[in-house]
Amino acid sequence: MFLYETYLCDPAGLREIFRFLDVDKTFVPDMSERHMESRVPRWFGANQWLRRRGRWESASRRLGSDLRRTLQPVVFRPRAGMRLGPADRALMVELYRADITDLASLVGKDLSRWLETG
Repeated sequence: MFLYETYLCDPAGLREIFRFLDVDKTFVPDMSERHMESRVPRWFGANQWLRRRGRWESASRRLGSDLRRTLQPVVFRPRAGMRLGPADRALMVELYRADITDLASLVGKDLSRWLETG
C-alpha cells in the first residue's frame, strides 16, 4: 500500500514502485515541479458569470494551449492559500475518525497523523 503523502516526504520511496515496474535503477524522478495542482479562480464572481453563460468554455477552446498556460496564473491562484479552519478540521476528523481508524487497520499503516486537529 502506497500513500501519496509518503512520497512528498521521501520521494526515494518511489523506488519500490519503480522496481515493480522494472524501471531503470538509476532513474531519479524530478520532484521539483508539481503537476495537476488544484487552483481556484481569483475572481469567483466573474468566473461563475462566465461559466453560466457558456463563455468560459468557448474562450478556453479558442485559446491555444501555450496562451492558456500563460494566462493560468493570472486567472487562477494556487489552492494552497485556502486552508480548512481549525474548527472545521476538528469537525471533519471527528466525523471520519472511525473510517480513518478502520482504513489504518485494513492497510496496516499508521494514519494517526490524519487524526490531528491542530
